[in-house]
Amino acid sequence: MAIDRLNDRARFHGPFGLAAGITNLQRIILMTEIKLKKGEPVERALRRLKKKMDREGTIKDVRNRRAFEKPSERKRRKMKASKFQAMLTARYADY
Repeated sequence: MAIDRLNDRARFHGPFGLAAGITNLQRIILMTEIKLKKGEPVERALRRLKKKMDREGTIKDVRNRRAFEKPSERKRRKMKASKFQAMLTARYADY
């Protein structure tokens, strides 16, 4: 019950609301974290965090969910990626 009220409040609050498909509960559960090693510089830990987020696709997801994408646009984008992948597969099939 409380989660429903929380979701209703978060619906139109920026790129991370329900309109983007991410609920507050999911945001808490899906948080990426790294453990700082003893004597490790913060810069190196940040680099590890960025690499981990890149591998997980977190940044890509956030950028994609920043604005609403119509189903037709999503279909067009996926078709374009599929055609590109098919072209690469055909090009390097003989290797």
